Parts: sequence; C-alpha cells; structure tokens
Amino acid sequence: MSPRQRRALIVDALKTVIPDVVHGVCKISERDVRRAPAAARPKLAELTGWSVVVYAVPITDEGLWVWHRHGDRRSLMANYVLALGFDAACSAMRETGEEILSVSEHTGNGVSMVELGELAGLGTRGWNNLLLHPTYGSWLQIEALATPGELEEDPISAYPEDVCVKCMACITDCPADALSVDDFNAAACSKLVAAPWNPRSEAVALTERSYLECRECIDSCPVGSPPERIFSWRH
Repeated sequence: MSPRQRRALIVDALKTVIPDVVHGVCKISERDVRRAPAAARPKLAELTGWSVVVYAVPITDEGLWVWHRHGDRRSLMANYVLALGFDAACSAMRETGEEILSVSEHTGNGVSMVELGELAGLGTRGWNNLLLHPTYGSWLQIEALATPGELEEDPISAYPEDVCVKCMACITDCPADALSVDDFNAAACSKLVAAPWNPRSEAVALTERSYLECRECIDSCPVGSPPERIFSWRH
C-alpha cells in the first residue's frame, strides 16, 4: 500500500464519523521528543520516525463543547467524537495488519496537540495559546494517531502563515488574566474556569453534572465563527 493510499484509508475512516474533519500529517522527529515535557519523552521517543495524522472536529454547535462530570473525572463531548473517529481508523487499518495508536493515550496526554497541529499544518498558535485554524479559528478539538507506516504529507507551501491577527482581544477579555503577549498562565486559567463547582468559576452549569466552560479567549477572537448557540435558554 502506498503512502497516499494509506493516508486516504485513515482519512476516509475518520470522515465516516467526522464528515468535516480537519486533518494533516507530520512525522515525529528527535527534535519533537526533546521539546516535549520530560514525563512524556520516553513514550514519545518510541514514536520517532512514525507518521502522525493530526485530526480535529470543528465545533459547529455547543453540543460538542459540553463537559460532563463523572465523579472526580470530566469529559468533553467532542473528545468522545474524536475517540469514535480513532476507533473507525483502527478498524480500517486492522485490515492491512498495520499498527495504529493514539498519541495522547500513548504519552499520557503529555504532548501538546497545539504543537502537533502546527507541525501538521492545521494552523498556528494564537496569543490565546490555542491552535488557530484559518477557517475555524480555535473552535476545534484536536487528537492525533500514529502509525509506523509512511503516510503522504502535505507540501510545505500548503501550510498556513501566522493565523493570529495580533488584535489582543483574547488578552483583554480573559477573566483570569492568564494571557499576555509572551506567556500563558495555565494555573490561573484552570483555577478560575475549570468547573462550575468552583465558586470562582466562569463555567455555565447546564445540569448538576454538565457545563460549558469559559471560552472568552475563543469568543473574542475574530478568526473563525462561533458555534450554534443551542443552550442560550440556560444562559
């Protein structure tokens, strides 16, 4: 099977679950391993030279952006859709006898999907510290799968220029003061907006166990279109 056919097989499988899937291909290099958090490097090093399909589900309505609480854990509906896409790709590749695995699961969520998205040409990092896609802005949820087989890569010329327009709207509107031109304070962001049971949270509760997390840094960005507001009655 050629690199083009192998990529088409994976992408077609993803499209059975995510018809408007955004995707790109890159390879894990030794430089990528060195840049990863220390805890993730050993597992990521095992994928050196592997081809990676970075894929994302566009957030077209708020139903995909709902978080659900399960005891001490929480899950995002868009991640469930991404997992279904991965399962579909696994089934397709199983017929070829080739290995495929989830990058986030393999590395214990230690690898930045924003960085992988940049490497795969999906977009560039904005001042909101999220990936900015030329069409969808930051209204994407990203996952990545890896295979040792060769996959056709996109030409460098197809990669987007800097998508961020440097308007500073995300910095100005962040309720946690977590953003600046040079830095992102993850602790400040998560402490303020991670969950509705936090008294200082900016999350919007839909039920006792589901909510919409703060997204001012995405809402304020002029790149991309906001999703359909299907929960406005709860706001």
